[in-house]
Amino acid sequence: MIERNWARKAWQFSRNPNDKRVLNNIQNRLHRKIVAVQNKTWEDEHHVLDPDDGSFWEKSKEMRSKKTPVFALNGRAGIAYTDSDKEEVLACSLEKLNSKKITNPSDYIINRVVENYFSNENNFDAPPLTPPMPSEILKYIEKAKIKRAPRAGRELQTRFFEISSYQ
Repeated sequence: MIERNWARKAWQFSRNPNDKRVLNNIQNRLHRKIVAVQNKTWEDEHHVLDPDDGSFWEKSKEMRSKKTPVFALNGRAGIAYTDSDKEEVLACSLEKLNSKKITNPSDYIINRVVENYFSNENNFDAPPLTPPMPSEILKYIEKAKIKRAPRAGRELQTRFFEISSYQ
């Protein structure tokens, strides 16, 4: 890594193609070593698995399931990293949200109006709508401006002939 950093610094300073070649060679060697270590770790993990004790099935289940990461949470007592600390932080925040009282008078009035509306049964008994007359439907269809792109095929041919007949 240190060698790569020095080579990158030399290339950025000089922009010499030979320095870039050296940097690329070092980066490729480093990449191959990282891949080899990752493959070795992967193989070591899988050589330990045994279907008799259930570790093989646990690993396959773990690999098939998607995990959503739960990041560290910032609470009153500081940053929570462990699951139990995160539970405490979430419980405290929910408790704090639910314990808030309505302090603004306009919020109190709005809440009272909404509660009265939903508690009154007459608000949900709306008279049925009368069906529209066919003449009304035709009137709205005539007023509507149809802006549709022509489709391929028969419709395109008929529109072409209609347009050409007007010219």
